[in-house]
Amino acid sequence: LREVKTGPFYAIKGSLRMYATTGGASVNENFQPLNADGEPIRGIYAIGQDAGGLYSDSYDMHIAEGTASSWAINGGKLAVEHFVKTRK
Repeated sequence: LREVKTGPFYAIKGSLRMYATTGGASVNENFQPLNADGEPIRGIYAIGQDAGGLYSDSYDMHIAEGTASSWAINGGKLAVEHFVKTRK
């Protein structure tokens, strides 16, 4: 576990689901898929199971349902914030 020191904090009620998909498009910190040169593809966002990068030192198969949900929810939040900030 990692300590979280700053807010704001949010809570949601979740339910257990099967988590079996792996992979997805490589994304940057704004959840924009990256092309073959590692550059973000403008106007497209990939979140949840469509975004690669979940598997790292924070992944744990025993709590996968929480990891999958928080990955999708937070990814959606970050993608929308980036879209709103950069839209023309």
